[in-house]
Amino acid sequence: MGRRARQRAGVHIGYYSSSHGFYIRGKVIEADYGTSHARVFIGSENFSSTSLNRNRELGLITGSQAVMSSIASTFAADYRGSKQWP
Repeated sequence: MGRRARQRAGVHIGYYSSSHGFYIRGKVIEADYGTSHARVFIGSENFSSTSLNRNRELGLITGSQAVMSSIASTFAADYRGSKQWP
């Protein structure tokens, strides 16, 4: 669904800009991949009290096989090109 169609459906779309810039770093946790109850979390949260309780963060949990497969493939490619930590 395109932006205009979402707006017609009642979705409010807003934009934010800052002269200081802003960034978001993503984290991924993939659990039980290959099982019937596999899930993946994709989000910006750190495992800290500030991140979980005070910051504005975003996260998504899904059981989508397509999403999990894509993430698993990306990690496998990353690991193939990595070097073992001493």
